[in-house]
Amino acid sequence: MKTKTFALSLLFMLTIGAAATAAPPAAGPGDDELYRRGSAAIDAKQWNEAISAFHEMASKGGSKGDRAWYWLAYAQQKSGKAGDALASLNQLRQKYPDSKWKDDAAALEIEVKQSLGRDVAPESLGDDELKLLAITSLLHSDQERAVTLLEKLLANPKSSNDVKEHALFVLLQSSSPRARPLLESAARGTMGAGLQEDALEMLGTSGDPRNRDLLLDVLQKSTNPKVKEAAMEGLMLAGDSASLLKVAKIDGDPNMRGEAAELLGVMKATAELDALYKSEKDRDVREEIMEGMFVAGNKDWIVNLAKNEPDHELREEAIELLGAMGVSSDVLLEIWRTEKSAEVKEAVLDALFVKGDVKTLIGLAKAETDRKLRREIVERIATMDSPEAQSYMLTLLED
Repeated sequence: MKTKTFALSLLFMLTIGAAATAAPPAAGPGDDELYRRGSAAIDAKQWNEAISAFHEMASKGGSKGDRAWYWLAYAQQKSGKAGDALASLNQLRQKYPDSKWKDDAAALEIEVKQSLGRDVAPESLGDDELKLLAITSLLHSDQERAVTLLEKLLANPKSSNDVKEHALFVLLQSSSPRARPLLESAARGTMGAGLQEDALEMLGTSGDPRNRDLLLDVLQKSTNPKVKEAAMEGLMLAGDSASLLKVAKIDGDPNMRGEAAELLGVMKATAELDALYKSEKDRDVREEIMEGMFVAGNKDWIVNLAKNEPDHELREEAIELLGAMGVSSDVLLEIWRTEKSAEVKEAVLDALFVKGDVKTLIGLAKAETDRKLRREIVERIATMDSPEAQSYMLTLLED
């Protein structure tokens, strides 16, 4: 969904001055060797060698010259020759006005000018994404002006959702007292539902303890499932298992209780999930709690459930999860031997199939006297890609 230029913008926002270090792609015939030399020099951070190779290539012109000018400017900036870098970028702009590298060049130009201490006025840039690059740098020198410009971007109906999302990300880095109300406004939905979901998830990553109360408040007041899920994601990212447990216990929507349980699993909150399972009456939610335990990797808990849960459907679910967890086949065979329900036994077969334990399945097929159940076993063996399975199927043809 993100464009190449936007990815560069985000990278710049995160590192304030970092540029792509990957070698540029191969050029056409005649320039291959120069491009290879320049690329290798960039990888090795041998800036003077890169400058030499890309300068020679750029001087030749041609259809690939624009990228040569770009990487020449990049190497010049890295070597401390910011003035030369600006001159190279100007050459790119003049000689290749329609170049696909022009957006990358504009982003690099902002970096170069900032390294020279020049103020890049975001208002002078026509592209919102480039404005964000300049505003990000402005955070370090004039926070209030930066926040004012970000507020305008967020209020502008012509700004794309991607731009607004990244404007929120930049706001999150600001220590200005004006940033917090804007973030809270987005989290409460006054800037639109799509941006609200982004804001809720971002707030969970900030480490600000006030955000936990905000996320829980939005979650409890909202009737929009997507917004509630985003708020729960934020709580999970904030490490707030207590609030998620509260949601899993009291939310009136079973789907939300189940979602909260799965997120608790991501947080490995196994004690909380165990307590939830014992108190929850809804079968679907209990399955989600099992999924949470699966995500948390609590194999012993699921084994106990597979052996002792009185609800056959829940037992089947637990047994199938054991197959995905790679539990010992001895555990599955123990359940098989003591089980009377054909449906639960089929769940054991599914678990063995998921494990890829063809040897155990063949053993069961040879010993099983129930024709229907034996057919279930053989059907699974027939779809397994292994020499043992093929050999066994051939013996059936010979009988």
